[in-house]
Amino acid sequence: AGSEEYVKQTTAHKESRHPGHHQYRPVQLDNIPLPTTGGHVTAEIKMPSGNVDKPIIEDNRDGTVSIKYEPREEGLHELSVKYNGEHVQ
Repeated sequence: AGSEEYVKQTTAHKESRHPGHHQYRPVQLDNIPLPTTGGHVTAEIKMPSGNVDKPIIEDNRDGTVSIKYEPREEGLHELSVKYNGEHVQ
């Protein structure tokens, strides 16, 4: 059995703060557990258009990371997180 992929799906909706100006709600995922053996964490966001973007990854220095992303498109986004090139559970 291979490692399971950590995937988070979220839908971005427009928030109208000013007439004619739209901004999407930021997404933040906290305390995603990772192996403590040391390694490299990467993440990517698949946007509704099919384009791929990179979120901000913060090391919490407690065996977890937090991931922050500000969507630029409306619709379903998919987050994949990898540790040393392997999808994390």
